[in-house]
Amino acid sequence: MSGASILALRGRHGCDTDHMDHVCQLATTVFVQTLSIHRISARYLPLLNAAALVHDIGVPSDQAHHDERGRDIVMAEGLRGYSDVERAVIACIIRFHRGIVAPADEPIWMALPHEMQSVALGLAAIMRIADGLDYCHTQQARIVRKADEPIPCILVRENYNDVGIDIKRAKQKADLWEQLYGQSVRIQPTSKRLQTWVPPVRPRMSVERSAGKVLRDYHAQAYANTLGLGAFDGIDPRHDFRVAIRRLRRALQLYRDLWDIDAIDTLRGKLGELSNMIGAVRDAELAVEWLRDAEKGAPKSARTEMRRIRHDIERTRRTALGKLVQQIRSGELRSVMEITADWVETCDNFAETSVSDDCRIVDEIPRELAKHAKRIRAFDGTIREDDSLRLHVLRKQCRRMRYVVEAWYAALGPGRRKLAIQLKNVQDALGDIHDADVRSEHWTKEGGRKGNVWLAERCRYDRNSAWDRFETEWPKLVKLLGKKSIGKVAQHE
Repeated sequence: MSGASILALRGRHGCDTDHMDHVCQLATTVFVQTLSIHRISARYLPLLNAAALVHDIGVPSDQAHHDERGRDIVMAEGLRGYSDVERAVIACIIRFHRGIVAPADEPIWMALPHEMQSVALGLAAIMRIADGLDYCHTQQARIVRKADEPIPCILVRENYNDVGIDIKRAKQKADLWEQLYGQSVRIQPTSKRLQTWVPPVRPRMSVERSAGKVLRDYHAQAYANTLGLGAFDGIDPRHDFRVAIRRLRRALQLYRDLWDIDAIDTLRGKLGELSNMIGAVRDAELAVEWLRDAEKGAPKSARTEMRRIRHDIERTRRTALGKLVQQIRSGELRSVMEITADWVETCDNFAETSVSDDCRIVDEIPRELAKHAKRIRAFDGTIREDDSLRLHVLRKQCRRMRYVVEAWYAALGPGRRKLAIQLKNVQDALGDIHDADVRSEHWTKEGGRKGNVWLAERCRYDRNSAWDRFETEWPKLVKLLGKKSIGKVAQHE
């Protein structure tokens, strides 16, 4: 998780960072998409990320043997924040990312503990596929996220000239995967758009088994965004990490009856603290973005004051980001993620060994969806435009139901996509109302300066626009939450 040491290593040696960054993204996607086959704990995903981000550091000094050179650089110069064993695994992934893989001829791999040898090889197999998908170094390959069991199918967007070359190379480099897991990987072009990853649950699957898959997948998605959490530029990792943590917490709540409630509540509390830590930075970032956009339409008489306000919030953002970076360096973030990994793996193992078919997910879906639908429908006819608190509570209810729909999406019936989209539309409108309320309260308290006055007016305008959207989307959602419509969603085709 030490992004600073990775940047320093890359800076000392000079290499194609665009290619390595893209391979890291591809490798992460392949890792998450094939979880059910390779079964490698998400706790090791940061090692794959680190290896991907430095796998070509040996190119400038030894192009022909850059895999060996990269291995030696990592072992000689080290990576701060990683243990000796973790650094050895990273070195092995770099060594095995090209050419013929002969683990028995690699002393570093031979010296690893037995369980870490299989981890290193599994991660190297993923790395080879990802590296092949950017063989032309154009950073054009995009993987369409699609749950597909038991044989993984990697769909690559076909909207660029070199897609055939990249896919051919990736298939060739899938040799290690085939050796380890005894099955081929389908890698093919597609015209489909990028999709949101959904856990590969099935209607007839036991609740215990579905819990293992949902928790394992969401945990991996959270881990996939840990590397960029402390970066000053680029807020996507922080947003994606926070969303993944929220989904993980919701999944724990969804399955809380399966395991010890106190243990779940304790874990959810730790994850909630982690989410709030990220939220302090994220909220300031969103405020800065909003102010930058607002300045474009503000009168000249208000811009000077608005820039002062934006600079104040930027200082707040830097302070919050500094605290986040400090917590990352202190190991607090890693500690929480490790605890979560232990717990998820325990739940996963229990789910995989459970032979109970008494309770299947297809039996739980109607009850769970009906419960959430009833809670949301209770707001119909009782909502007032000026009741900010009630609107905020409704927003949370919509988000909770949306996360349930997404967790069980693959097991739902007709109407699932429409319901998920409509829940998001209402949630987004309510979120914009809440944001406008928070900002309006702040600018009103600031007094009568020209910048504050104009910002308060802008907040009122934004709120009215968001309310108009809510009034349009809300009746559509209420209709979809009727007993007949929910019954169709709950019944798989």
